[in-house]
Amino acid sequence: MTAVAASATVTTAQAVPRGGTCVISPVSGLVWTTLFRIEALGWQDDSHGVPLEYRFTRRGQPLGSWSASSNVSDVIFGEPGTVNISAEVRN
Repeated sequence: MTAVAASATVTTAQAVPRGGTCVISPVSGLVWTTLFRIEALGWQDDSHGVPLEYRFTRRGQPLGSWSASSNVSDVIFGEPGTVNISAEVRN
């Protein structure tokens, strides 16, 4: 007698969040003084009922942890020069 086993799984791949921007204000300020507000605005996805999570990065390093409760971060920078910030969004 030959033994046979089988298994099947059905899954749905979700699209990645899209259509958003990263905004920082004010656009200039003073080191260790100016409080900058970073916002991830307009992001959308197709997952119904699953909140988006946000975090911001500088030079690829997170400025904080993932958050489903806020798409805003307030930051004071400690070095002069141009600062490039990215918003990361996941579902």
